[in-house]
Amino acid sequence: MTMKVGLFDIDSKYHNLALMKLSAWHKQKGDEVEFYKPLWHSTYDKIYCSKIFTKANKNNNYRTSDMICGGSGIDIKRELPKELEHIRPDYSLYDLNYSLGFSTRGCRRNCDFCVVREKEGYIKEHAGVEEFLNTKSNIVVLLDNNFLALPSHIKKLQKYIDKDWIMDFNQGLDIRLINEENAKLLARVKHLKQIHFAWDLMNYEKEFKEGMNILFKAGIKSYRIMIFVLCGFNTTFEEDLYRFNELLNLEVDPFIMIYGNVDRRTKEFARWVNKRLYKFCELEDFIKWRGGK
Repeated sequence: MTMKVGLFDIDSKYHNLALMKLSAWHKQKGDEVEFYKPLWHSTYDKIYCSKIFTKANKNNNYRTSDMICGGSGIDIKRELPKELEHIRPDYSLYDLNYSLGFSTRGCRRNCDFCVVREKEGYIKEHAGVEEFLNTKSNIVVLLDNNFLALPSHIKKLQKYIDKDWIMDFNQGLDIRLINEENAKLLARVKHLKQIHFAWDLMNYEKEFKEGMNILFKAGIKSYRIMIFVLCGFNTTFEEDLYRFNELLNLEVDPFIMIYGNVDRRTKEFARWVNKRLYKFCELEDFIKWRGGK
């Protein structure tokens, strides 16, 4: 007997991989699948809801007790059953023209500002790209949280080069794990966007700059690199500004990532940096223009 299934995406901006896998699984069984419509709640035989972020969202008001709910924003320990975790996602759900998935899960690090280690455990292999390959595209978006942390990344990078896939390491790469070998391979990989790294904490400034120099020596141009800068966790505003200026000296693009609740100055600083307004005006002038002191 077939069912009518509703998928409730509470807060994702672009796609929800878990819902895509649930959609694929139910469609294989012949079920009717659609995005959840609250007004038609009583017509569904089963409703799944997923929330990625812990931040409050107006869609929370539509959650009901009969829904099967998961995601980092609800329960970081809840996982899809194995047969669903390794199914090819339903790319038609969000009309995606690229592949999306994880080649590894977990992380070797245990940063206080990140839930990955608690949620997924220590770094481990997960799946080959072929498992979730979208046959309509040669673009592959990897969601790995620390792709470079396992030795297998060398063979994977070579494979991506040989397959002529266009890669997006969506969650960023760990600059502290850059070496001559993987930097040379990254230089040969076709990248969908800029290559993302992070300078989250002041205590690895030396490692960060060493990694950047290796990338440059491997032939990766500065304009091809974006650096995430964590602000509001354990750094002062002066340290945030210092990292920003150091990145400008390296001629790479900074992008501010806000952690928790920060003061207005830090919020305006993030807006000024991320919208590239620093190319046109000073921060103090921007804050004054925005109505601050």
